[in-house]
Amino acid sequence: LAVGAVNELVDADLDAIAQPHKPIPAGLVSRRGAWVMTIAGLLMMTVLSLRFGAVSFLLCALGNGAGVAYSLWFKRTIWSWVPYLVALPLLPIWVWASLSQVHPGLLAIYPIGAPAVIAVQIAQSLPDVATDQAANVRTLAVALGPTRARRLCWGALLLAARVAVALAPRL
Repeated sequence: LAVGAVNELVDADLDAIAQPHKPIPAGLVSRRGAWVMTIAGLLMMTVLSLRFGAVSFLLCALGNGAGVAYSLWFKRTIWSWVPYLVALPLLPIWVWASLSQVHPGLLAIYPIGAPAVIAVQIAQSLPDVATDQAANVRTLAVALGPTRARRLCWGALLLAARVAVALAPRL
């Protein structure tokens, strides 16, 4: 909740021009309401994840922190994929940690997932390339251009599959 609300707050001015149907520009949610949702989301994340223990809380906080960092500092840069790389592989690790079933082999999620996560981040940026270019936002997808960005997405997914096949016998 907090990550999504912060993202909407950060994007509100650009969305007013490029996507006026989004909640804040359309007047469906006020900026104050988005801040309330951010605080409520952080409080709920804290209370609920602490019920599963300190490790669960720390993993959840790290993932949420990466999501907020994405919106505040990385989103409109060529480094926008970095918070994705930190946060997305944490999700299954967080689930297993919350169930008290963490196995060291789970850390293989990072070498397997890294190329896939980068592909996901670029793919989610592709629909915004023209808007980002017009607003002088330089994401990785903008820097690569749509054609090369699509090729990198598919290449990264193939690399993730190859790494998964290579690591599978060792896990």
